[in-house]
Amino acid sequence: MLLCMTCGQPREKGRRNCPECHKKEARLRSKKRYEKGIRTIYQKICEACNNPYTTTHKSSILCLSCYRIGQKTNGSTKYKYSDTGKLHREIAEELLKRKLDERDHVHHIDEDRSNNNPRNLIVISNRNHPRLHRYLTIQKSILIKKLNIDDSQWKKIIRDLSLSWIEANSIKVTKLWEIGGYGEIGRPARLRAL
Repeated sequence: MLLCMTCGQPREKGRRNCPECHKKEARLRSKKRYEKGIRTIYQKICEACNNPYTTTHKSSILCLSCYRIGQKTNGSTKYKYSDTGKLHREIAEELLKRKLDERDHVHHIDEDRSNNNPRNLIVISNRNHPRLHRYLTIQKSILIKKLNIDDSQWKKIIRDLSLSWIEANSIKVTKLWEIGGYGEIGRPARLRAL
């Protein structure tokens, strides 16, 4: 039987200490690292409210309270489900005539997850989808704080902001409203109501 080198209790193979002593040592190492000041603290000015704040992220441009304002959404936060899964993914698969990969995300341009109209959906990679949301959150925070826009005004400009960011960063997306099957007569039957 293997014993802990610190307290003499049984330990697992491949470890020097028992789980409790391992946790204590990890906490102690973490505390020493924190006391050394390995993380750099940056003093910044928030671009939305112009107040000073501290952060450990060099690229941060918003204070936490302003960033959270941008994260709030008045659109539906619930997806519509069909019998087999998320409806927005099924609509994208039907229009693309292929199964979506797990790396493909379907983005709702107006941030309303219940709006599954193909004019509101784009297929974007899993790498770029969070980047797009971060950009929109930052823009929304700045516009709310500096220009006092409300949600109805935000809904009017979010589409243009999203599409301009995609074009400016040369992000490859599939705009579902540009696909040939989504026309007048040739529309799939389940999409005619949208």
